[in-house]
Amino acid sequence: MEGGTTLILHGEVVGLSITTDGERPVLHYVRLKRTRREVRIVAMGEAEDVAALKKACGTRAPVALVVHTARALHRVVPAQGDLVTLLAQGFPGAPLEQLLASGWRHGNAAGLSMMRRSAMAVMNDELRAAGYRIVARSIGPWGLLHLAPLLGKNGEEVSIGRHRFQLEAGSLTGYLEEDTTALAVEIGDDRIPDTHLLAYAAAWEQLVPTAQRLQLADDGIRQDQREERMRLWYERGLVAVAVVLLLMLGTHVLVEADLRTANAASGASQGERQAISERIEGLRAEVSTRTELATQLGLGRKELLAARAMRILGDVPSGILLDRVSIDPLRAGLRERERPAVDVQRIRVIGTCTDGQVLNAWMHEIRQLPGVRNVQLSGYVTDARTPRPTFTLDLET
Repeated sequence: MEGGTTLILHGEVVGLSITTDGERPVLHYVRLKRTRREVRIVAMGEAEDVAALKKACGTRAPVALVVHTARALHRVVPAQGDLVTLLAQGFPGAPLEQLLASGWRHGNAAGLSMMRRSAMAVMNDELRAAGYRIVARSIGPWGLLHLAPLLGKNGEEVSIGRHRFQLEAGSLTGYLEEDTTALAVEIGDDRIPDTHLLAYAAAWEQLVPTAQRLQLADDGIRQDQREERMRLWYERGLVAVAVVLLLMLGTHVLVEADLRTANAASGASQGERQAISERIEGLRAEVSTRTELATQLGLGRKELLAARAMRILGDVPSGILLDRVSIDPLRAGLRERERPAVDVQRIRVIGTCTDGQVLNAWMHEIRQLPGVRNVQLSGYVTDARTPRPTFTLDLET
């Protein structure tokens, strides 16, 4: 699965790094929250086990997991392509079905890491049994490169904590981990110890996604992603129901007041009746305004189009990289004093793919999803200067 998308729509995620001190796994966590103005640390610490982690963080926020242990192998491959292709070059003959692997694109090269799936089986089971949803998992230190711009790191060697990345002409060429205790780093007003940098980077990548991450498809991760989507839809549905109930309650109160006023009008004078009539008309206008507001908010629809787009595009196969998603796209450019013309209930997707066969297979999968009436390929451009064709899809819902 390529990077560049995220499920963290409510703005909070727990980055969890698993390292080893001999045979004992060490859990470091950083809980990040995104607001309109900043990304800040809500909680940070070390947990002896999953029970201690649950007590410190709870389970409401999803988990972005990063594993960096002596059991993992790391390689830098001076090539481009999807993760399966790169793994075949970096680890020839490796049985991918038995491995956990991920990577990171940087320039014309990629850093790769892999470890045996069985080495993480117990920890995965414990996390899921505790109620955690692991929406992303990466192996190795490569996500730290996502923090380099925040730290002002550039040049031919990027040092972040005890991790050193060698670069040449903007491409990754090597990696070295020093056996020393590094100083803490500062990002904004937050001070992050070296021991928590991997967890911070894992959480940061979910709040500020990048297309540089490379990951293998994983049934367990996909299941947790589906559960996270369902939780988000459930919470949004509760909010929508609450708003509708408040609108209905307000309407009920207004009608009750209207009836009481009408009952009192039988003994009123002509002037008083006129005032009551004007008041009733005002109340009707207010009810109409609230009803129109509910319609504009989309509370009358079964599913918001943005939520539907997230459901349809939430699971992108390996070989597909999404660049832009437009909801109700414009038919033409905006012109002064003219109302914009849009394609209603349509989702436009622009991205790149490894080849046309991968794109056709994905289009066929989308057509089978509920709520999708038609999938049309509106554009497919190849350019000798770039290795991946660019496509444009229009989804009618």
